[in-house]
Amino acid sequence: MSEEILRLRAKRAGNRRVVTKLIGQVETIFGKSHEELDAKTRDQLQRIDAMLSEKLALLNDLDEQILAVCKVEEIEKEIDETETFKMRIMDTRADISTRTTPPVMKVVPSEITTPPAQVHTHVESPEHPPASSGFTNQGIQPFTNPFSSHQSTLKAKLPKLSLPKFRGSITNWISFWDA
Repeated sequence: MSEEILRLRAKRAGNRRVVTKLIGQVETIFGKSHEELDAKTRDQLQRIDAMLSEKLALLNDLDEQILAVCKVEEIEKEIDETETFKMRIMDTRADISTRTTPPVMKVVPSEITTPPAQVHTHVESPEHPPASSGFTNQGIQPFTNPFSSHQSTLKAKLPKLSLPKFRGSITNWISFWDA
């Protein structure tokens, strides 16, 4: 084996050991508690994530260099080992991202105080039409609450805006800008 490939593999092995230690630190942090992480721990995890990102790039470069100089019969084994290790790094980074990202606040229907645009407070059923009005309720659909679904969307009708167009004349710029 050439001196070059031995040197590249030694560099890769050293970097892989560092990555393995970093992954071990992450697993230790996650193993301690399943509760929300404090700010100091989140910062530590973000630093580890940054280091893992740098090491991933460095390892990718070393792996390419090794593939360029290794024997043809070793290529498949090299690729398999490389991809397995990369996946471990990527899984750890995804775990860090998941645990350090603050939860997204979702609007729950009970928190919404704006009433819907159209609210029907009372709909007569076909079995009990009003006695004196002569009104029939054919074609009236029962009211459905748009806030009853967690995935409901609110739509508002906004006024049309008329924006002036700048035609390119420098003498008209100030009046355009002030409009």
